Amino acid sequence: IREFVHQVEIQFHPDGFQRELSTGYQGVCVHNYLRAVNILKHAGMDVHPAFMKVIQLMHNPWKKLARTNGWAFGFQDSTDINIGDRLKRLPAEYLTDGDKWFIDKTGTPPDRNSILKNAGYCVLRTGWQDDALCVAFDGGPIGGAHQHEDKLSFQLYAYGHDLIGEAGL
Repeated sequence: IREFVHQVEIQFHPDGFQRELSTGYQGVCVHNYLRAVNILKHAGMDVHPAFMKVIQLMHNPWKKLARTNGWAFGFQDSTDINIGDRLKRLPAEYLTDGDKWFIDKTGTPPDRNSILKNAGYCVLRTGWQDDALCVAFDGGPIGGAHQHEDKLSFQLYAYGHDLIGEAGL
């Protein structure tokens, strides 16, 4: 567990985004960490609280990159991520107060605008209604190892549709 937590310190930015800065590779990391949780639980072992915090941190980038329909913008070579479906895979004790909105649209929606300072992503929204406008910018550093040199790109989602999508895919 110490090694898993230590690897997060090495491989992830403080805002929770994995160094490759790809929403898809973020999903690979989340999946691998959840496998460790499931193995521990299956063996009847407790999961260390630091490990739980790590998994919560890994979900933050998707929530910050959310379109108004609850799907995260896919950047780099990634497809879009259904945030609610991903959060439903978590054990109930891992969910935070703000997760309910992504799962079933109840509760308080997140802030309208999101910035992932370390990863360099920014999402601006006019609101969380179905017809709201939502634009995402990629202006951060080049990701580690497997990256796309497509910085300064943007995506536009409005009126329930992608109007300008990710060019890197």
